[in-house]
Amino acid sequence: MRYWLITTEFPPFHGGGISTYCLHTGLMLTERGHTVTVFVSDHQVQSYITKENYQGINVIRFNPGMCQANNQLGYSASLSYQFSEIVINEIRENGKPDFIETQDYHGIGYYLILKKKLGEETLVDTPIILTAHSPSFDNLKHNQSPVYDLPGYWTGEMEKWIMKSADILISPSEFMVTNLKNDLGTEIDRYHVVRNPYSIHQPIKHNIRFEEGDIAFFGKLTYQKGGLHLIKQMSNLWDNGFDKSLNIIGDDHYFEPRQMSMKEYLTKKYKRHVDSGRIKFEGKISPDQINDRLSKAQLIIVPSLVDNFPYAVVESMLLGKVVITSNAGGQAEMIEDGKSGFIYELHNQQSFEQKLHEALTKTEKELAEIGQRAIQRIKELCSYENVYKAKMDCILSGEKLANPNHFPFVYDIEKSVKTKEKPTEKGLLSVIVPYYNSGKFLEETIDSIYQTSYPSKEVIVVNDGTDEIESLTKLYLLQEKYGFKVINQPNQGLPSARNTGILNARGEYVAYLDADDKIDPHFYERAIKLLEKYPNVSFVASWVKYFYEAEGIWPCHIPEPPFLLIHNMVHTMYLCRADDFLNFGMNDNAFEYGMEDYDANISLLKNGCRGVVIPEPLLIYRVHSTSMSRGFNRNNMLYLYRLLSHKHADFYSRYAKEIFNLLMANGPSYLYDNPTLKPYTDVMEYRKRVEELEKANSWYQNTLNYLQETHKNGNRVQGNEGLEETSRIILHSPNQAEEIKQWYHKEYEVLPLWYKRFGHIIKVFQGHRSLKSLFID
Repeated sequence: MRYWLITTEFPPFHGGGISTYCLHTGLMLTERGHTVTVFVSDHQVQSYITKENYQGINVIRFNPGMCQANNQLGYSASLSYQFSEIVINEIRENGKPDFIETQDYHGIGYYLILKKKLGEETLVDTPIILTAHSPSFDNLKHNQSPVYDLPGYWTGEMEKWIMKSADILISPSEFMVTNLKNDLGTEIDRYHVVRNPYSIHQPIKHNIRFEEGDIAFFGKLTYQKGGLHLIKQMSNLWDNGFDKSLNIIGDDHYFEPRQMSMKEYLTKKYKRHVDSGRIKFEGKISPDQINDRLSKAQLIIVPSLVDNFPYAVVESMLLGKVVITSNAGGQAEMIEDGKSGFIYELHNQQSFEQKLHEALTKTEKELAEIGQRAIQRIKELCSYENVYKAKMDCILSGEKLANPNHFPFVYDIEKSVKTKEKPTEKGLLSVIVPYYNSGKFLEETIDSIYQTSYPSKEVIVVNDGTDEIESLTKLYLLQEKYGFKVINQPNQGLPSARNTGILNARGEYVAYLDADDKIDPHFYERAIKLLEKYPNVSFVASWVKYFYEAEGIWPCHIPEPPFLLIHNMVHTMYLCRADDFLNFGMNDNAFEYGMEDYDANISLLKNGCRGVVIPEPLLIYRVHSTSMSRGFNRNNMLYLYRLLSHKHADFYSRYAKEIFNLLMANGPSYLYDNPTLKPYTDVMEYRKRVEELEKANSWYQNTLNYLQETHKNGNRVQGNEGLEETSRIILHSPNQAEEIKQWYHKEYEVLPLWYKRFGHIIKVFQGHRSLKSLFID
């Protein structure tokens, strides 16, 4: 069997839970004769892709900063897109695997699964497995971090989608599935519980002896790991005479609500206990030293508020240690209370004190017996033999697989009953072209339609009162050449012209194309195949490519509430089932200043007419000075948004809480249109940034060449001196050195990547139909 794993973590550079899981899953499978390939993002690699072998596992590493997708998508979405491209290329070069497995974290499997659902031939016959680890949308919530900040919010939506959409769904604990019930809906019924594998390949010394009174908290210092709650409970004990200290073992993390590290916050809040030595911070310990440190502990406490299948508990129990955990997580499924460890009720002080007292009053012999049962318990749960059998039973059984003829969505919306009927010709596509004084561009538009590969189509040009002689002449010359239908009407505006077109269309399917735009030759054929496959899908769109007076790509996204209710997510050039559009998507003449397509999209969605987006630029949008969208300004946009919110008040009210939080976190939505990027919500700041970039553009290329040459020669721009010198050369402004250094140390090790992102901007901005976020982060 050929088994592929895609992950953000893999040894030797990572020691986290996902990294540990992937290593042991790979070893478990290779030991049984299977070929395992791991795909991992790694900013350390010098070229885009490297291949190596790690303990018998094939490892393909790639640097996610060296990809064109970064020009269209924010970090997590771009990372996901790159995983899909690299996996597909590997299949084309070396053949298909039997299974591909992805994690939930960062939604890295999003575009891989999406492309499979949308008909990517290399993926059609390969099941994709989702193993739940620790989705960021859940982590943010339980860490009291901003949940609705973009792009983090959208990353969470990607995670939710893949956790519903994969062919096979796995969770190592019952708790994680139950915890996410509100997010996963009925898809929780498809989850298999398969424990995480773990095996000690080198003899481990089980140190039954311990240092008296050594009580350790073992885990990351984050809110969700429960350290704050544990110290509060310990503080109550200390205030009542308890004389044993708490040793905190684990990496420090930033505590968002207090805008400081968790260690700093705890040190301030419990200063008296820190000063007295009751609280001792030992920090992160290297993997090769952790066993020796944990072996000294009399008790190890894991007080997580929410957890899946924490390796901290696995590793502690395998050392024969007595572990006390809260009941609020998958760790409670690993311990038999009172037999192989102790479980207390998370927010119950009395329960905590009782379990702690029970553990501390055990004799050394009794603790040793608990430790031995803990070892056996983990071997029973996590042994390669047992996990392998469970995993194979799961992935080979064919049970609980995703319905191949149902396209999944994050939010379920019931389909409304249709009330309008109009005879249509099965399989026929009606392409409607609203036309008003666009003779200069019409021939390109019409030609692109007739060049499309879908054979059964009619073209209807709705002449909305054209009064230019040149444009009228062009229209009728083209009609004579191609034979399309022309419908003449007095000038009533774009919404009316589109409605006239669909009322006169004969096709089962309908598509709009403005008289200055173009279409990819294969879009219509691909879109109709998807509508034939998925009865629950009403329309198909794609990414948009700009041309003429600007270049660039707008990466559209599957329209879902609540985000669609604050910003449009697809272009009007999509292909739709005609009866759905006739009943629910007709254009409203009230939107005379624009956004009639946005109004139609909301109308379709709220009536359960769902749309999908092919992540390729197949819709080709002409940017020029007379485009309607170039006339948008703040006042008419606010007017149009008011119309939308009043017309669809019932739908808005359904998602009022989410809409409120999204707008509070990100500012007015007319200032952004790509949810994978951090929005620029201050117009003056935005304009100032663009002005700076325009000035920088003249010397940008020379600077980039300098950095690339430095990088090619093996010299990394490291340390403060190197960064200050580089920023002086590049920005001619030493006072920006500190800003660059902070970004550098936060994001990447190789500085040139930042300048690649810095410089791709001007043409896209000048041509975009609205204010577009220009930066990845």
